[in-house]
Amino acid sequence: MIWLGLGVAFIFLCLRSWSLRDKVGMHTASGMTRSPLFVAAVALTTGIVALSLYMATLPRGQIHAGYWIVEAIAVVAVLALRKMLRWRFPY
Repeated sequence: MIWLGLGVAFIFLCLRSWSLRDKVGMHTASGMTRSPLFVAAVALTTGIVALSLYMATLPRGQIHAGYWIVEAIAVVAVLALRKMLRWRFPY
């Protein structure tokens, strides 16, 4: 049963990577990948994932409100950056 799940996940990832090649090519052609807004959005998204993984390793009682506040601010910032990127590169 595990092999079936791994096989489905592998097929999904392969199909997803093939469809993303066109999107990456379009981003590169428009200059979006060199944009500082794009770099900031990618860095903030990586930070959100890292903070979430760090919070997952902490015991339940040690997750302070500050972590959640930083997480919420980062999510709002990523959404704002995404809106700015959509405005700057409207395709």
